[in-house]
Amino acid sequence: MYGEMHLSRRELRSCMDLGKALTSELDQNRLFGTILKKLSDLIPADIWSLMLVEREKNELVFKLSVDLNIEEVKDIRIAVGQGIAGQVALTKTPMVVDDVRTCKYFNDQIDRISGKVTKSVMCVPLVFGNQAVGVIEAINPYKTSKKALSLLMFVADYAAIAVENTRHYSCLLYTSPSPR
Repeated sequence: MYGEMHLSRRELRSCMDLGKALTSELDQNRLFGTILKKLSDLIPADIWSLMLVEREKNELVFKLSVDLNIEEVKDIRIAVGQGIAGQVALTKTPMVVDDVRTCKYFNDQIDRISGKVTKSVMCVPLVFGNQAVGVIEAINPYKTSKKALSLLMFVADYAAIAVENTRHYSCLLYTSPSPR
């Protein structure tokens, strides 16, 4: 699937538990919190962010972040194709950058706003039906190994399904006729 990967019993159990939790959660806020909490347990990093594609504008929007003040970044829009996250959304291909100074896609806009310093990035797309619905990004991950990337891709597959489930569910809530 993502190359040969040997998971410990704990990692495998965490992935299975997360898959169950994600595919059964219909509340977006709880869903996003579950995703990032589990990822920060599995793959420690300085900052975790989940961004979703706003289809009408073809932009990524921050939905949740761990260790980054969401109030500072909630109004930032990243065009699909812009920066590392935008490239990942555009190409639907994960990107691991061990030194952002060597990456032509790196944009320090978030660093300037937050006061954080990005040294490395691991970013994966959330793909559903061959369409990018978002990205999950780790800033300064403690490990950028193939195993860490494989774990992140595994979680991203479930997260993409879960994001679409919550979108469909919220559409149903707002379009269903009200009881008389």
